[in-house]
Amino acid sequence: MKNFVFIFCVFIGALNTSQAAPTVDSSYYSIASMKTTATVVPESPLNDNILLEARRQLLVDTQLGADPLSIINTLLTLWQVIESNKPVVNINTKGASALPDIAKTDWTLVTGWKPEHVVNYKVEWSNPYGMKVISLDFEVRQTYGGSLKGKGQYIAVARVVPVAVNVDWGFDLNVNVNVPSVTNRGTVDDPLAEIAMEVTYQAKGMFQNETVTEPYLLRGDGYFANTRTHQIFFKGK
Repeated sequence: MKNFVFIFCVFIGALNTSQAAPTVDSSYYSIASMKTTATVVPESPLNDNILLEARRQLLVDTQLGADPLSIINTLLTLWQVIESNKPVVNINTKGASALPDIAKTDWTLVTGWKPEHVVNYKVEWSNPYGMKVISLDFEVRQTYGGSLKGKGQYIAVARVVPVAVNVDWGFDLNVNVNVPSVTNRGTVDDPLAEIAMEVTYQAKGMFQNETVTEPYLLRGDGYFANTRTHQIFFKGK
C-alpha cells in the first residue's frame, strides 16, 4: 500500500507539471478610456509657506542682479508630481512663479497678493471591461495679484498638488509639470505676468501606455484656463 501511494503521488505531480502556464488577460491590463472632471474650488486663504519659499528663492538669486522690466520664474521649470504611483517628497513647495526681476533685491516691493485660485481635477482610467484601474485627484493652485509699487500683476506661485492617487496592481502612473514660458502679456509700464504650464499624465498597463498633456494659462490678474479643452475657470480682473 505504501508503494502504491508513493507511485500515485509522483504521477499526479508529473501530471501537474505538464499543464500549460496560465495566460494573462491582456484586455484587463490595458487602458481603454480616460475621464476627467474639473471643479472650481472656493478661494483659499494665502499660504504663507508658499510665499516664503518664493521669497527664499528670490534671495538666493539676488547676486545675479535685477532688471526691473523683466518677469522671471524664480522657482522650477520642470518637476515630478507623481512618480511610480506615489506623490514625490515635498511636493507642496514645488511650483513656478512670474515675478518682477527687481523683487530679488527687495521682496517687500511686491504686495497685494490675492487668495489662491484653485481648480480640482479628478482623472480616472478604465480598462476595456469598464473597470476603473487608476484614479488621480489633484489641484492646480495659483497665488496671484501682487503688484510692484502699485503697478503690474504678478504670480507668486503656480503649483500642482496631489490629493489622492489609487493604482491597481499591474498599472503605473507618473505625472510631471513643465513650464515652457513665463511672459509679460501687459505693457512695460503695467506688466501682466503669464505662466504657460503643462501637466502630463503617463498611465501604463502591462500592454499599453497612454500619455496626455493638459496645458494651462495662468495670469497675474487671476485668469486661469485649460487651453486644450478651452475651459476658462477664472476670467481675470
